[in-house]
Amino acid sequence: MAAKSKSEALLENIEFVRVPGSVKPEVHVAVVDFTPEMAQQWLEHKNTRNRPLGKGDIRKYCLAMLAGEWELNCETIVLDEKGKLVNGQHRLAAVVLAGETDSDVRVPILVALGVKSK
Repeated sequence: MAAKSKSEALLENIEFVRVPGSVKPEVHVAVVDFTPEMAQQWLEHKNTRNRPLGKGDIRKYCLAMLAGEWELNCETIVLDEKGKLVNGQHRLAAVVLAGETDSDVRVPILVALGVKSK
């Protein structure tokens, strides 16, 4: 058995549920409580081709997270069929920034895995 990559290992303990009716590649979803450390690892190992980060959005999201105003909603962190980050880098960066103030912060975010990369 081949060794898992760091990117694959980051998904290991998440219990994804298959989205009914999704076609190949199948889409799976899970609510993940992100810690600053986990968010940082995802940014380092899964974020390979996204636009530059906008600091204003990160700060706005971070302040909401620290104030307890961040709510779980339908905005998802999206991973393609190879496990690469397609959407959500600003939310992950905000979790990392929030961790600089509160290292115990946990932020629930919906994650979708398996979307086509195009």
